[in-house]
Amino acid sequence: GDITPSYSGLQKSRLSSIYSEFNEREIDCKAILLLRDPVDRIKSAVRYNLDRGNYDEGIKIGETDFLESLEQYYKTEHCTIRTRYNETIELVRGVFDEEDIYIGIYEEMFDSEKIDSVSNFVGIEPKYDFANVRVNKTKSATIVNHEIEEKIKDFYSGVYEYCNEEFPSTRNLWR
Repeated sequence: GDITPSYSGLQKSRLSSIYSEFNEREIDCKAILLLRDPVDRIKSAVRYNLDRGNYDEGIKIGETDFLESLEQYYKTEHCTIRTRYNETIELVRGVFDEEDIYIGIYEEMFDSEKIDSVSNFVGIEPKYDFANVRVNKTKSATIVNHEIEEKIKDFYSGVYEYCNEEFPSTRNLWR
Protein backbone atom coordinates (compact mmCIF):
# COMPACT_ATOMS: atom_id res chain seq x y z
CA GLY A 1 0.00 0.00 0.00
CA ASP A 2 0.99 3.56 -0.59
CA ILE A 3 -0.57 6.67 0.88
CA THR A 4 -0.03 10.01 -0.80
CA PRO A 5 -2.24 12.74 -2.19
CA SER A 6 0.49 13.37 -4.77
CA TYR A 7 -0.96 10.72 -7.08
CA SER A 8 -3.83 13.08 -7.75
CA GLY A 9 -1.39 15.07 -9.87
CA LEU A 10 -0.55 12.20 -12.23
CA GLN A 11 -1.56 12.31 -15.86
CA LYS A 12 -4.03 9.62 -16.94
CA SER A 13 -1.37 7.93 -19.10
CA ARG A 14 1.01 7.61 -16.12
CA LEU A 15 -1.67 6.28 -13.78
CA SER A 16 -2.76 3.80 -16.48
CA SER A 17 0.84 2.66 -16.87
CA ILE A 18 1.23 2.09 -13.12
CA TYR A 19 -2.08 0.20 -12.98
CA SER A 20 -1.15 -1.95 -16.01
CA GLU A 21 2.28 -2.80 -14.65
CA PHE A 22 0.78 -4.00 -11.37
CA ASN A 23 -1.76 -6.09 -13.29
CA GLU A 24 0.99 -7.61 -15.48
CA ARG A 25 2.71 -8.75 -12.30
CA GLU A 26 -0.62 -10.13 -11.03
CA ILE A 27 -0.63 -7.65 -8.15
CA ASP A 28 -4.06 -6.41 -7.15
CA CYS A 29 -4.24 -2.66 -7.38
CA LYS A 30 -6.99 -0.65 -5.74
CA ALA A 31 -7.58 3.05 -5.38
CA ILE A 32 -8.71 4.52 -2.08
CA LEU A 33 -9.68 8.17 -2.08
CA LEU A 34 -10.50 9.87 1.20
CA LEU A 35 -12.09 13.27 0.69
CA ARG A 36 -11.96 15.97 3.35
CA ASP A 37 -13.73 19.31 3.45
CA PRO A 38 -11.46 21.29 1.11
CA VAL A 39 -11.09 24.24 3.48
CA ASP A 40 -10.12 21.93 6.36
CA ARG A 41 -7.74 19.97 4.12
CA ILE A 42 -6.00 23.13 2.99
CA LYS A 43 -5.77 24.60 6.49
CA SER A 44 -4.33 21.32 7.77
CA ALA A 45 -1.75 21.19 4.95
CA VAL A 46 -0.65 24.77 5.64
CA ARG A 47 -0.37 24.18 9.39
CA TYR A 48 1.54 20.92 8.82
CA ASN A 49 3.98 22.59 6.42
CA LEU A 50 4.54 25.56 8.73
CA ASP A 51 5.14 23.23 11.68
CA ARG A 52 7.80 21.41 9.63
CA GLY A 53 9.31 24.56 8.11
CA ASN A 54 8.49 23.18 4.64
CA TYR A 55 8.43 25.93 2.03
CA ASP A 56 8.48 23.72 -1.07
CA GLU A 57 4.73 23.74 -1.54
CA GLY A 58 3.78 27.30 -2.40
CA ILE A 59 4.42 29.11 0.87
CA LYS A 60 6.98 31.94 0.76
CA ILE A 61 10.32 30.97 2.30
CA GLY A 62 10.51 32.08 5.91
CA GLU A 63 6.77 32.78 6.22
CA THR A 64 5.49 32.02 9.72
CA ASP A 65 2.07 33.68 9.69
CA PHE A 66 -0.66 31.07 9.25
CA LEU A 67 -3.20 33.32 7.54
CA GLU A 68 -0.61 34.75 5.13
CA SER A 69 0.49 31.22 4.30
CA LEU A 70 -3.10 30.16 3.74
CA GLU A 71 -3.60 33.05 1.30
CA GLN A 72 -0.41 32.10 -0.54
CA TYR A 73 -1.13 28.38 -0.72
CA TYR A 74 -4.76 27.75 -1.64
CA LYS A 75 -4.46 28.75 -5.32
CA THR A 76 -1.12 27.07 -5.98
CA GLU A 77 -0.85 24.11 -8.32
CA HIS A 78 0.43 22.05 -5.40
CA CYS A 79 -2.83 22.72 -3.58
CA THR A 80 -5.26 22.52 -6.48
CA ILE A 81 -4.11 19.11 -7.71
CA ARG A 82 -4.72 17.73 -4.22
CA THR A 83 -8.04 19.50 -3.69
CA ARG A 84 -9.91 19.25 -6.99
CA TYR A 85 -11.44 15.93 -5.97
CA ASN A 86 -13.83 15.98 -8.91
CA GLU A 87 -10.88 15.81 -11.31
CA THR A 88 -9.09 13.14 -9.29
CA ILE A 89 -12.21 10.97 -9.07
CA GLU A 90 -12.82 11.21 -12.81
CA LEU A 91 -9.15 10.37 -13.46
CA VAL A 92 -9.31 7.30 -11.22
CA ARG A 93 -12.64 6.20 -12.70
CA GLY A 94 -11.07 6.44 -16.15
CA VAL A 95 -8.30 4.00 -15.20
CA PHE A 96 -9.54 1.63 -12.48
CA ASP A 97 -12.47 -0.77 -12.60
CA GLU A 98 -15.30 0.55 -10.42
CA GLU A 99 -15.01 -2.42 -8.03
CA ASP A 100 -11.37 -1.43 -7.41
CA ILE A 101 -12.25 2.10 -6.25
CA TYR A 102 -13.17 3.09 -2.71
CA ILE A 103 -14.20 6.67 -2.06
CA GLY A 104 -14.68 7.66 1.55
CA ILE A 105 -15.32 10.89 3.39
CA TYR A 106 -12.59 11.78 5.88
CA GLU A 107 -15.04 13.15 8.44
CA GLU A 108 -16.78 9.73 8.53
CA MET A 109 -13.76 7.44 8.37
CA PHE A 110 -13.46 7.03 12.13
CA ASP A 111 -16.97 5.50 12.43
CA SER A 112 -16.99 1.72 12.94
CA GLU A 113 -19.28 1.26 9.92
CA LYS A 114 -16.76 3.03 7.67
CA ILE A 115 -13.85 1.12 9.21
CA ASP A 116 -15.75 -2.07 8.31
CA SER A 117 -16.35 -0.80 4.79
CA VAL A 118 -12.76 0.12 3.95
CA SER A 119 -11.43 -3.02 5.70
CA ASN A 120 -13.75 -5.22 3.63
CA PHE A 121 -12.68 -3.37 0.50
CA VAL A 122 -9.01 -4.23 1.04
CA GLY A 123 -9.74 -7.67 2.50
CA ILE A 124 -8.48 -7.27 6.05
CA GLU A 125 -9.99 -7.57 9.50
CA PRO A 126 -11.19 -4.23 10.87
CA LYS A 127 -9.07 -2.68 13.61
CA TYR A 128 -11.34 -0.22 15.38
CA ASP A 129 -8.57 1.07 17.65
CA PHE A 130 -7.00 2.70 14.57
CA ALA A 131 -9.81 5.24 14.80
CA ASN A 132 -7.93 6.74 17.75
CA VAL A 133 -4.67 7.15 15.82
CA ARG A 134 -4.05 10.44 14.02
CA VAL A 135 -1.25 10.19 11.47
CA ASN A 136 0.57 13.42 10.57
CA LYS A 137 -1.44 15.35 13.14
CA THR A 138 -0.45 19.00 13.20
CA LYS A 139 1.40 20.21 16.27
CA SER A 140 -0.40 23.51 16.63
CA ALA A 141 -3.96 24.63 16.12
CA THR A 142 -5.18 26.25 12.95
CA ILE A 143 -6.72 29.71 13.06
CA VAL A 144 -10.29 30.47 12.04
CA ASN A 145 -10.75 33.36 9.64
CA HIS A 146 -14.16 33.31 7.98
CA GLU A 147 -13.17 35.77 5.25
CA ILE A 148 -10.28 33.66 3.94
CA GLU A 149 -12.27 30.45 4.42
CA GLU A 150 -15.09 31.86 2.27
CA LYS A 151 -12.57 32.82 -0.43
CA ILE A 152 -11.23 29.27 -0.42
CA LYS A 153 -14.72 27.78 -0.49
CA ASP A 154 -15.63 30.02 -3.43
CA PHE A 155 -12.43 29.08 -5.26
CA TYR A 156 -13.28 25.39 -4.83
CA SER A 157 -17.05 25.78 -5.29
CA GLY A 158 -17.03 23.25 -8.12
CA VAL A 159 -15.52 20.66 -5.80
CA TYR A 160 -18.17 21.31 -3.15
CA GLU A 161 -20.96 21.10 -5.75
CA TYR A 162 -19.60 17.86 -7.23
CA CYS A 163 -19.12 16.20 -3.84
CA ASN A 164 -22.51 17.37 -2.53
CA GLU A 165 -24.10 15.71 -5.57
CA GLU A 166 -22.00 12.51 -5.60
CA PHE A 167 -21.66 12.09 -1.83
CA PRO A 168 -24.76 13.56 -0.14
CA SER A 169 -23.32 13.25 3.39
CA THR A 170 -20.90 16.08 2.52
CA ARG A 171 -23.86 18.48 2.41
CA ASN A 172 -24.04 18.26 6.21
CA LEU A 173 -20.44 17.43 7.04
CA TRP A 174 -18.76 20.15 5.00
CA ARG A 175 -19.22 23.93 4.87
